[in-house]
Amino acid sequence: MGKIKNVKVNYPTTKEGMEKLQRNYTKTLANILVKNYPPEVIEELIKRLENDNQISNIT
Repeated sequence: MGKIKNVKVNYPTTKEGMEKLQRNYTKTLANILVKNYPPEVIEELIKRLENDNQISNIT
């Protein structure tokens, strides 16, 4: 497979466009995780992210 030399990304310029992009990104990431890891690993990841979020909200 050949190397990709340049990639041009045109990000949305509106708030709604960015929100849609973030939702799509989140759904894609979730699908990848679910396909590659068992439910126990996903649950542990969620717990850790929730704990990190709680800690950052305190400070």
